[in-house]
Amino acid sequence: MNETDRLSAATRSLTGASAFAFGLLGMVLFAAPTWSAERFSWNVSPFVTMTIGGWCLGTAVMGWIAVRDWKWGNVYPILLYLWAFAALELGVLVWFRDALRLDVALAWPYVGALLLGLVAAIFGLADLVRLRPSLREGSVFPPWARVLLVIFIVFVGFLAIVAASKSGGAPEQSVFPEPLSAFTVRAFGAFYLSLAIGAVPLIWARSMRPALAYMWAGLALIVPITAAALVHLDRFDFGAHPRQALYLGAYGVTTVIILLVGLWARGGARMTSRE
Repeated sequence: MNETDRLSAATRSLTGASAFAFGLLGMVLFAAPTWSAERFSWNVSPFVTMTIGGWCLGTAVMGWIAVRDWKWGNVYPILLYLWAFAALELGVLVWFRDALRLDVALAWPYVGALLLGLVAAIFGLADLVRLRPSLREGSVFPPWARVLLVIFIVFVGFLAIVAASKSGGAPEQSVFPEPLSAFTVRAFGAFYLSLAIGAVPLIWARSMRPALAYMWAGLALIVPITAAALVHLDRFDFGAHPRQALYLGAYGVTTVIILLVGLWARGGARMTSRE
């Protein structure tokens, strides 16, 4: 039996290439949302464009974290997210191919980044079958942390199901403060489902290490997405539509939980090192 704790160098290179592509695209979408909205793959507002840019930037950072460490037992939830994100978002493009615009400046950079991610996923899945990388044990995964994990999975999974079940665009009184096309709603749903897919295997994890890696990496998504919302804060009307507070609140609460769990883990690590 081949003993290894890493996937192949080819998968690592492809993951790095897709992260680089997502990073470049994300910077354009995030920094120039109005210009990008007019040249994106489908009809979107500057707010949505900047939010998708946040997804891309966060995905790029997560890819970089995975490539830097590259021990399967530490980064497998991150890699599962990356693979799912590329495959599911490409699936959304196929689903709405009639509304897809490929004759605009940012169409092929977006499609190309997703295709690179999909190729990395195919190589990675082949590595899993061929190499069977080990999952090493580490710090204990406390029950309360698993409860928080399950709550997170149920929450983002619910968002994905709601997005997939909508027959049309989101209403103006929805949690997101702008009306969304069915195309955009499905793209949001694919993003949330990818997060859930990355987190599900952690329910059975024997170590806290990959969960911590996934949480810290998740901040790379939360920060730019929240920043996009704050830049477009004038789109929100919390008085008339109080549910819109859930959009910012969910990211804020998640950030606080990640920081508290991270501080707890670091405190435990310091106590262990003194013993």
